Amino acid sequence: MKEKLFASINVASYFLWEYSQSDNALGLWCCAEDIANMFQKKGITNLERLNAILILGKKNEEYIQFLRDISYKIYSYTKNIDHIKNWFLAEALINNSEWINAILTAAEIYNNIKGEDEVIKSIRSESVRNFYIQR
Repeated sequence: MKEKLFASINVASYFLWEYSQSDNALGLWCCAEDIANMFQKKGITNLERLNAILILGKKNEEYIQFLRDISYKIYSYTKNIDHIKNWFLAEALINNSEWINAILTAAEIYNNIKGEDEVIKSIRSESVRNFYIQR
């Protein structure tokens, strides 16, 4: 499980780097972990649940809030103050099937992480790691 989580976060953080061009590798890694954690908290651990949000459309409040949450995490870790660029980056990511599969895999692992101390210790984001330690 630890290796699968590592591989998923690696792919997700790679696309965050490719799209954002941020030079903060650890920040992008933690951003990917944080986004996967957000997905898990919202119960988005499979493609069906994600598609249920995406199909609502760009004018739907739930869709808007979902993209806003991803955009804010991108801003938080990249420190890019261009909110429009962060929004479009979030939209590009959710339309990238490879990124989606990686984030959903990590979210599903997080969903089943209880009692997996080795996996929890491997999480680099302190806030995400602490969430699962206290859970």
